[in-house]
Amino acid sequence: MSCVKAVCLRFTGDVAEFTIESNTIEETLSTKLLPKSVKRTQGNGSLSCRCEYPMDDMTVSVYAWNDGEAGDENKHDLPPPIDNDLYFGNVYLLGHIGNKMVDLTKSDYDSLINKYFEGFDDIGSEDSWSEEESVASDDSIHDFIVDG
Repeated sequence: MSCVKAVCLRFTGDVAEFTIESNTIEETLSTKLLPKSVKRTQGNGSLSCRCEYPMDDMTVSVYAWNDGEAGDENKHDLPPPIDNDLYFGNVYLLGHIGNKMVDLTKSDYDSLINKYFEGFDDIGSEDSWSEEESVASDDSIHDFIVDG
C-alpha cells in the first residue's frame, strides 16, 4: 500500500500535514491508520465523516468526533454546512477521487477555506478608521467628556 498526504486540524488551532496509508474512503476512519504525531487528542466514540466538500478534481472529507471532554474542543472554524457544529480533539481532512484516496496538502486546505469562506469579512488587525469615522476636535462628543 502506498501513502498519501492528509491534513490534521489540531484542537489547539494548528494545522499539520501528515501521511496516511492509502486506503479507500469509508464512513468512519480507524485511528489505527493515523500516525502517533497527529492522534494525541481524540474525542469520544467513532471518528466519522461529518461533511464532504467538492474541490477542483477531488472531494475533501472531514472526519471528526462530535463528543468529547471539556477543554478538548477543536478551535478551527469550518465552512458551512458544519460551521455551527462542535467537534472534539483533532479533525482530519482526507482527499479522494471516488473512493480512492489522493494527496491533500496544507495548500489544498487553504484553497478549500478560501473557496468556502468566500464573501466573509476577515475581522482582524487590519481594521482601521476612515477619515469619515474620525472625531473632529469641535465635535459635540467632546461636550460629554469631563476632565477630572
